[in-house]
Amino acid sequence: MRIETGIVQGALRATLVGPGGRVEASGVAAGGDLDGNGIEEQRVGFTTADLATVFSGAPVGTHRSHAELLIRCESWASSIPIDLTVIRPEGIAVVMAPNPLREKAQIQFFMPAPGPVRVEILGVDGRRAAILADGARHEAGMVQLPLYRHNLLPGLYFYRVVTGSGSASGRFVVLGF
Repeated sequence: MRIETGIVQGALRATLVGPGGRVEASGVAAGGDLDGNGIEEQRVGFTTADLATVFSGAPVGTHRSHAELLIRCESWASSIPIDLTVIRPEGIAVVMAPNPLREKAQIQFFMPAPGPVRVEILGVDGRRAAILADGARHEAGMVQLPLYRHNLLPGLYFYRVVTGSGSASGRFVVLGF
């Protein structure tokens, strides 16, 4: 994997390259000259979907990987090596945030291949409280589904995500107003 950054027309650009592809991000002002060195700081970040794309080609399991951060400016360049551990579960991994839920949350997961998706919300008694996706076809990549509180009373709930690549479940709490 390789991370490249550089100044392009005064703005920071970064490219993250890995086994699943490459993604780009733009820098934004970080609030001025924060460290007093006469240079206005910029920051750049990659989303969860970006990272899922970059690592989609990584093998299932846990393995060590190497990255390199390349920083280019008009008058200098620097390279910083980065070693990291990549954990890619078999099947699918689901993240729901925020948890506990007050009004709205996101359920997100990575689809390694296109196909149908079913996402259910279940009460502690096992009864279906909501269906977020009922066999809708999604393309390969990061899937994000909104979960609104609407008719969910305060308490403990479970989500279940079923795709052609596997299934996953988890629990979450709905708070009162």
